[in-house]
Order: sequence, then C-alpha cells, then structure tokens
Amino acid sequence: MNLAADKVHVWFAYAQLLDDASVRARFEALLSADERERRDRMKFERGRREQLLTRGMLRELLSLYSTETAPAAWRFVHGESGRPSLAPPFDATGLHFNVAHSDGLVAVAVGRMPHLGVDVESESRKVNLSVAERYFSAGEVASLQALPPQHQPRLFLRLWTLKEAYLKATGTGVAGGLGSMSFRLLQDGVIDFQRDDDPHAKRWLFREFNPPGYVLALACLDTAAQFPAQARLREYRAHSGQEQRTQA
Repeated sequence: MNLAADKVHVWFAYAQLLDDASVRARFEALLSADERERRDRMKFERGRREQLLTRGMLRELLSLYSTETAPAAWRFVHGESGRPSLAPPFDATGLHFNVAHSDGLVAVAVGRMPHLGVDVESESRKVNLSVAERYFSAGEVASLQALPPQHQPRLFLRLWTLKEAYLKATGTGVAGGLGSMSFRLLQDGVIDFQRDDDPHAKRWLFREFNPPGYVLALACLDTAAQFPAQARLREYRAHSGQEQRTQA
C-alpha cells in the first residue's frame, strides 16, 4: 500500500477480532519472544488480548506498507520514555508508527513523519472533572465550565486525548506536562494549539476521529515542510485481510 510523505493512516480494530480462532492463532505466531513474555506478564485477560491485538495488528500493518518484510520479521527498539520505533535495518523503510488502546479498541497510526502520536479513550470512561483543574490550562478549564454538566465529560476526553497524542508524538509522555499546552476546539473541526516552549506549535496537525463508542486523537508534525498533512481513519478487518475507510 502506498503511503505518501504527507499522509497518515490511523487504523482501529476491536478486541472481538480475537474471538476468531484463526485470527488469534495467526497473531500469536507473529509475536517475538519478548512480546509474548510481556503479554503473558499482564495480570488481566483483557490486557493480554489487547496486547496480542496491538502487536499482531501493528506487524501486519507495517507489512502492508513494506511488502518485502514479513510481519514476523519486524524488530523494534524503545526510547528512554519507552516509546517503540523500528530497529535497524527496518528503520530504513521510513515508516513511523504509534499505538494506543482503551477498553477493547486498539488504534495504530502509521506515517512517514517521525513525530506521530495517537491516543484513544472509551466514551464510557468515568471522568473525574476535578483532574482538569490540575492538568488543563485556564482556557481549557473555562471551556469545560461553560458547558452544561452532561456535556463536560466528552469535552474532557477530547482534550485529554489530544494532549496525550501530542506528548506521545514528542516522545515525552505525561512527563512532558499536560498543563503546559492549551487546545481550543473551534468550528468545522479546527483545533488551535498553543505551547510557548514549542517553536513548531503552529505546524502541528491534530485530528479527531470517533470510532463508535470512542474518542480518538492524532497528532503529527511534518518536519519536511510538506504541511498540511492528510489523515485517514480505517478499520482493520483481520479476518478478511481488507480495510474499510470509515472517515476522511
């Protein structure tokens, strides 16, 4: 599958895919020894299933874009923050990725931009709105408080996933400071982003997607000055080997 330098594909899949024994067996066969050990250390079955789906799906997706590499052959390294990336010589493909999972859904973003992050949250997640006063900017808190109480949890999740996606894209994680940035969600899907200590703040692309029951955010920075990038959401259907584009 062709992937231009200015495009990002965001894939998602539900954990129910693993109810198909053939899919489960296929993904099991793809895992490295380290991935299998990490999966088996997880305490709960739900976590083990999401780990299997994440790693199997990632490997098969990477091979869609680099067909000369078999899914089981990919190797990965982890940065200081734990962020995974392709190990040499696989990094020569120019592919970059980021993964996220939440309560039965796995998301994988694939692009050719090194600064790429994705986050997802279930709409059923219980939201503690008092967290916003500690981790959100003053403008974000004001936006929340301006809404009727029943609409505040969804805005909280939208802001939270945008922040997490950005911090994952920068490779800093939550240590990068959730409150050191500010998002304004404008009309027609426009997202205004501000962060004083990021000289590239205006060059970031943020996109939101809504797989049924979830809030999903993408962050990417095109350092090659080919901005604006384009993003697509696709559903991964492992049992058919085909994808379905669900949002543009």
